[in-house]
Amino acid sequence: MNTKLLSLTSGVVFTLLSIGSCSTPAEKAEKADTKVEDAKTELMDAKKDASTADKAAMEAEAWKSFKEETERKIDRNQLRIEELKSSIKKSGTKAAALYNKSVDSLEARNKNLKMKLDNYSSGKTNWETFKEEMNRDMNGLGEALKNFTVSEKVKK
Repeated sequence: MNTKLLSLTSGVVFTLLSIGSCSTPAEKAEKADTKVEDAKTELMDAKKDASTADKAAMEAEAWKSFKEETERKIDRNQLRIEELKSSIKKSGTKAAALYNKSVDSLEARNKNLKMKLDNYSSGKTNWETFKEEMNRDMNGLGEALKNFTVSEKVKK
């Protein structure tokens, strides 16, 4: 009898535990809704992360391209400055000292642009702002080199 009672008691306990752990259809629906909302949130976060990563990759590629192009311009400017120095040296005119001073100023501007490019860090300034300033400065130096050549021809 003791074993029958023990067996019956354990069966009742097991049944009560089973019944207690069952959910009503409303509870199941609520749990499913919660899971769907969680999945939607995770999907939105994943899309946001992917978009951020894509944007960062595009900015990195744009920076690399911009830097390479700007370095080529700086190198061309330096070659032009060397040509100007050589032609001033050959000319032997009275204004050679003035020309040299002007060319030295242009060379300093070119070196400053090179340093500005090399020291750029995306955390310090906005990429678009940096690019606009750099392009403006590069164009200004290019015009100064062009105008120096023109003014040198006129003064000869």
